[in-house]
Amino acid sequence: MPAMTMVYDVEDANEMKRLWPGDNIQAELVVQSGKAELQNIAVRGK
Repeated sequence: MPAMTMVYDVEDANEMKRLWPGDNIQAELVVQSGKAELQNIAVRGK
């Protein structure tokens, strides 16, 4: 299956500074009060 692109809010915008297009990431998707955001983002590969 080809890679997918999905748009999410993030808890801490500073985490985005170390991400680059093509990075393979793992994160926690937290949903509260109808709002979804990514937390604990980690790069797993390029």
